[in-house]
Amino acid sequence: MKLPGVFRKWFATRPSAAEKQLLVRCRGDAAQIERLIGYEQSRRPHLSRAAASEAALERWTRDR
Repeated sequence: MKLPGVFRKWFATRPSAAEKQLLVRCRGDAAQIERLIGYEQSRRPHLSRAAASEAALERWTRDR
């Protein structure tokens, strides 16, 4: 099965547990996940992608 370009890029790296949870919460919208992670990294540039994913997941939970 061929994955669309966005998913191929996303699965090229090993996603963290928080990224996988974001994928579920965003209903598979990889672009939304990238925006959420990008927002957290823009607020705190020192965060790793995994830490930014966790922060995005916490923000999602808190804001809902």
